[in-house]
Amino acid sequence: MKSLLIILFITSINVFCISQEVIEVTKVCDMDCRSDYVKNRLIEKKKSGDTTLLRIAITENCDILPVFHFRNSNDTLYFSIENRSDIFAACDCCFDFQVKLIGLADTNFLLVHEYVDNEKSKDYGFEKINRTEVLVYQKNKYIFPTYEEMNSTSTFNETENGIRIGLWQEYYKETGIIKSKSFYGMDESGNSKRLWTVFFDNQGNLKELCASRRKDGMTFSICIDKNEYESIVNNKP
Repeated sequence: MKSLLIILFITSINVFCISQEVIEVTKVCDMDCRSDYVKNRLIEKKKSGDTTLLRIAITENCDILPVFHFRNSNDTLYFSIENRSDIFAACDCCFDFQVKLIGLADTNFLLVHEYVDNEKSKDYGFEKINRTEVLVYQKNKYIFPTYEEMNSTSTFNETENGIRIGLWQEYYKETGIIKSKSFYGMDESGNSKRLWTVFFDNQGNLKELCASRRKDGMTFSICIDKNEYESIVNNKP
């Protein structure tokens, strides 16, 4: 009986420690996607037999030659992308990467992108920082909110541990008409982070939208007016 238990224990370790092997990677490049406005996200995750298919939307340089590396830890699947291209193009693509791999028991895992970022240092140079990004299914692929999100009637102007969280609203003092709506999340350090703000004119009409974006080691805001926003949500070029 003791020998049987030892054999079962060894077998369970071997199953748990199966490595993830990438067997196929295909990519589709969309150069007309307005890459600065699009989120990295998970498009599809499914299993067929011993093969798992991941469709991952990530913005990268047009000439990237990607090699995917995966590692599994508990209920989280981490991946990084090694670029083996010697060329850096003057354009970015919204890539739809389709990755097939084996060695995963199921699809009940959190998908986390590991990457190296260039961060401005105090001496005005740059240092490389290891960062992570959780990729999830997102109905809205843009960094700007949908009409549904900006018109949410959920609770607002709340704090959590003394910091702003969720939806915050401001009004014109003279009329009480809505002036702006902002949505706050949390960054990796647990600090409040404004993800987007919508501004309205003194009649309550949509005027401008701004969203937070991180690129090339810097975090900054991108703002667009109502007309450009409507062209985006209507999928017009």
